Amino acid sequence: MRLATQQTFDRCAFALLCFLTFIPVLIIPFYLFTDNANFMLTSANEPAFSNISMNISVQFFAMFDIAGNLSLILLVLYLIHEAVLRRPLNLKMQPWLIALIGVLIFSVIATLAAFDVGFAWRGSSYRHDGLYTYLHIAGAFGCAFMLKSKALKLCLLKLFCLSVSITCSISFFQLFEVQLILEKFTSSRASVFYQFNHFAYFLVMGITVSLLLMLLDTSKKTRIIAGVLAAIQIFTLANNNTFGGFLAVLAVSIFLPFFLTSVKKKFSVTYLLPVVMVLAITFASSLGSFLVNIEQLYRDSDNLTDNSGSGRWIMWKTAFWAITERPIIGYGPEGVAWVFESHGLTNDRPHNEVLQYAASIGIPGLICYLSALILLFRRFWQRRKYSDPVLLTAACVVIAYFVSSLVGNTMYYTTPFFFMFLGLVAGDPQIKTSS
Repeated sequence: MRLATQQTFDRCAFALLCFLTFIPVLIIPFYLFTDNANFMLTSANEPAFSNISMNISVQFFAMFDIAGNLSLILLVLYLIHEAVLRRPLNLKMQPWLIALIGVLIFSVIATLAAFDVGFAWRGSSYRHDGLYTYLHIAGAFGCAFMLKSKALKLCLLKLFCLSVSITCSISFFQLFEVQLILEKFTSSRASVFYQFNHFAYFLVMGITVSLLLMLLDTSKKTRIIAGVLAAIQIFTLANNNTFGGFLAVLAVSIFLPFFLTSVKKKFSVTYLLPVVMVLAITFASSLGSFLVNIEQLYRDSDNLTDNSGSGRWIMWKTAFWAITERPIIGYGPEGVAWVFESHGLTNDRPHNEVLQYAASIGIPGLICYLSALILLFRRFWQRRKYSDPVLLTAACVVIAYFVSSLVGNTMYYTTPFFFMFLGLVAGDPQIKTSS
């Protein structure tokens, strides 16, 4: 282990994160050239919502499984390496890491206390969001955390932007009703993902990266390319018609001028470009859908019913009930699906990750999760004037995803990217350096 260098870990972590980033692209040939007979079918003894038949390639989860296992192994080797060199993690200077470790600990406790431990460990065949995937997410966070090369970090951001843009091409073919694409990618407006709202979570992160590269990259060529890709991604999100995703992108676009002015100590009119792009492209491509969403939001806020928020209100109420029933240990990862089924709901999630974590791993686990985000953002804000474009971009992605998560779900193929960006923020030397 003494022969390994930081450069070695940088290269290995970068390679694994690149593989993770391009899985949504790598799955495209499997969708195109694999017969439906080889697609994964759901298992028995699962909540009814999970036990549905969809054209989902088994290779999709398999690739995330490989990336997760390898990243977890690399994280363990990195921790051993640091211990051998007598450079253990300084948890006193990084309290957010203590909080994240707390999330894992309460996740383990919730899994062991779940009604079906096996189900809590592996997750459903649809979501694969059990403790097993939580460990993979920890591996993705760890790889990003150990990555120190600024050049490799910047390259990773550009590759992520490219990956999101390629998945947009599938959505374009769906939009223009190309027959081959419609036959193979059967979930409307969802590109390679199972549901269109899942694709929206991915787009929110991609758009944020593209907009920040457009504003902050030192290369004019890169800024132009990033601007074009951002426009393509915003157009795709507008036609995806996930209102929560739009609100998240709009929120971070409005936040950017104030944020960047605070960082740079100088206002630039270019900081207004993201919000102009988001509004102009959205209105030009799907004004009708946007107005319908606004009208529905107004009606829901004026008169709350079980169907308010596309049915979210009844799901949130049921999630609150579940939290009061088991506030400390929760129902285990994915365990809330059984609660929803017992209440006659046709969904398996509350469509709010805060409520989901509280119901799944208990209120203490949720407190650890929120504490990690608050502590990390507080530290980032204190050091923002020293931040480089990579750190600023990763921090904005974390903010954008968190906003979207207030009306969204975790999924094995979207949540790891959020924690990857969180790891980039947490592992930055400027964040870990004392004032």
